[in-house]
Amino acid sequence: MLKKNINLAVSFILFSIISMSLLATDDFSLYQDRGDRFEGIYTKDVSGGTIELLSALAYSEAIKTMPEKLMLRFYLKEDSNVSIQVRAVKTTPYDYRMTPNEKSWKMGFNDFEWATQEVIQQLVEPKLDKFPLDLGIVARSITTHSAATEETIFPVIFYNSNSSLPKKVKKYQFTLKTRNSAKLNWAIYKAQSSEKIDGPSTIKTDSSMPEPFSWTPKPNVVEGDYFLLVYGNENESTDTLRKKAYFYHKPNISITEIKPVPIPISKPESKLCVFNLDQLEFDKMDLIDLIDSLEKVNKCEGKVIKELQKKQTVNEMKK
Repeated sequence: MLKKNINLAVSFILFSIISMSLLATDDFSLYQDRGDRFEGIYTKDVSGGTIELLSALAYSEAIKTMPEKLMLRFYLKEDSNVSIQVRAVKTTPYDYRMTPNEKSWKMGFNDFEWATQEVIQQLVEPKLDKFPLDLGIVARSITTHSAATEETIFPVIFYNSNSSLPKKVKKYQFTLKTRNSAKLNWAIYKAQSSEKIDGPSTIKTDSSMPEPFSWTPKPNVVEGDYFLLVYGNENESTDTLRKKAYFYHKPNISITEIKPVPIPISKPESKLCVFNLDQLEFDKMDLIDLIDSLEKVNKCEGKVIKELQKKQTVNEMKK
């Protein structure tokens, strides 16, 4: 009897140790501070607004194999405080989130990257190279939030260490979520004139399965400020849903570094200073103006001056 009780006690202790070890491993994957970002599995059930913008991408490609790093880029017209959220947009076993630390981002293109080894690679079975998540990203001004009926967003270029950065924006992809199933319309407008340039088009959304839709700018859509307008009704409801998201259309993505080309400094050849002084009409031109003019044209440094002074002396002697 005593031996049986001892075995049960040992088994309980071993079970407790193993359970604590597994719990510690799970805790490490939870959403937490990781230096330059918060990342991990989100455990809080956060309810958004009536229309929540989960993702606004200027470029994204399907990730087939596990990359070492994930990368994002977005453009700002001026220095701004930006909140960025990366999340799993479709129903998965993991509610993954990644949020870079809020800060003031600079005018122009901004970049951020993070390694997949710390969290994402831990979500797949060993020896599997498949990427486990369908990620969406939204970068927005910290003065607005996802539940707001109007907000300012900065479309994100999303790529990874297995791919290259594209040169131009070919289409935008937006992902919306509603609390209940809904039928919505969307359209794109110029921000200043409110002139409609595309739409309306119809989409259906579901709280458990957000549906992305895309907008392909036509060639005549120039760089500038626009807004996405979404409106409609939830099923079996007469209440109107409405969302307006302002954004800046920046067609060119890649940053081309223009390096200054050094101009070689060399003395001009003597042939550059060959000209017919007899054809110059000194009586009709001021000497200083003539010298300055020939200096600029012939690039002959002091030779022009010496030749002209010599010619002037000869003319004075003839007089």
